[in-house]
Amino acid sequence: MGERASVHHAGVMAEPIRVLFVLPSLEGGGVERVVCALLKRLDRERFRSTLALFKKTGEYLGDVP
Repeated sequence: MGERASVHHAGVMAEPIRVLFVLPSLEGGGVERVVCALLKRLDRERFRSTLALFKKTGEYLGDVP
């Protein structure tokens, strides 16, 4: 399909898939906690993740890798 994955083709590693998480802030609930867990656990060889916040506030700021 159209996705790029870190697969070896003739000994060359493909670029990581870029993932952007956009949230208003890291205040409150389950979505914020899940995004922080995903940021920690995504395979960094396969994915390049970025977190964008409208406000840099919230109880989960310390959990962002």
